[in-house]
Amino acid sequence: MQSPVDTIHVGAFARERLIQLKRHTKIDNWNILSRWGYCLGLLSQGIPLKMPEGEKSNTEMTWRTFAGEYDELLSSVTRIACLNATGKCTPKMLETFFYSRLDYGILLLGRKRQEQSIDELIVNMLLRYDLKS
Repeated sequence: MQSPVDTIHVGAFARERLIQLKRHTKIDNWNILSRWGYCLGLLSQGIPLKMPEGEKSNTEMTWRTFAGEYDELLSSVTRIACLNATGKCTPKMLETFFYSRLDYGILLLGRKRQEQSIDELIVNMLLRYDLKS
């Protein structure tokens, strides 16, 4: 299946959030944090707030690096979510949808500054979405 985007360019705002998250969680790989943020963005209801565009950073990764072993799953879910949210799924709409959910999800991950470990981050995400069972 064709990926929603070939190369993911993380904006400067999201990059700053990822730097904070790397420091607090001790997760060294941007792709893992970005993937988690994207999944949180997909869990959000409706259309996320318009994120400040700002300048692009020099942080980028391929879709394959971003998605990892979840390549097919994330590609499929992205298409379904885009179709459900917008009613259609052109390549441009898919890209726009992907970036809006990625940016919003990274913002959600970065909101809590008190996480000191990956365990605390996971617990907070589970509590936020009532997924504790």
